Amino acid sequence: LAEERTNKPDRKIELDGGRFRFAGRTGNFCEANELCAKMNEGITPVYVLPGQRLVDYMSRKGEGHFYWTSINNFLRTSDNSNEWWESGSKHGSIFPFRLASLPLASKRSVIYGHAKSRSLHLAQAPIKAKLDVYCERLVDVETNEQNTFQYRAAPGRRETLPTPGESFPCCFQDQNSKTVLHCLFKCTINVRCRGAYYNVKDRSCRLVFYVDALLPQNIPGSDEIHWGRYTLAELSSS
Repeated sequence: LAEERTNKPDRKIELDGGRFRFAGRTGNFCEANELCAKMNEGITPVYVLPGQRLVDYMSRKGEGHFYWTSINNFLRTSDNSNEWWESGSKHGSIFPFRLASLPLASKRSVIYGHAKSRSLHLAQAPIKAKLDVYCERLVDVETNEQNTFQYRAAPGRRETLPTPGESFPCCFQDQNSKTVLHCLFKCTINVRCRGAYYNVKDRSCRLVFYVDALLPQNIPGSDEIHWGRYTLAELSSS
């Protein structure tokens, strides 16, 4: 009960000089991301579910809250490394960071944190408890600039589809696309899209929302070798 009380801060609370803003509480990873997306105005993302910076702040403060992060085990640069790709925003997706205290785990999973114990956890879906959602305010991007998005095959190890019993929070949307370029274009115009899968055999397109992730299960009639994964590599303005 004491823990439950400490995990319900005022909805107006702001942390670290306003960088992080409390948005609510949920046990659903996609809903946590959507709470941050709903804070945004216009077409430019301003708030996102944070990654490394929130973990660093919570580890220093130790205020006792369980909270969502955008970090997940899929973003590890290699199976034997503690180096991870930042996934907090499109503007910083190509920069890796290290979490030296995080143990290696075979399950690919979104990570949530506990500030009081300064610990990180691999969250297997579904999560029954409601975790705090803090959203990070990004540096504003001028909306009148012409932004150029560049995609590339995702870095790191060769990816395979997980087994049916391996699950973790993730957010996908199916799209009809005749070409991989059309699939990536649909991702480019959607501010929630982090990357895309394209199947060259049946021309199916799956957009990955909020945080890069593996396909959640084996797709009937499809072979993993036909799936290509693309993630946003950089953003330039002119």
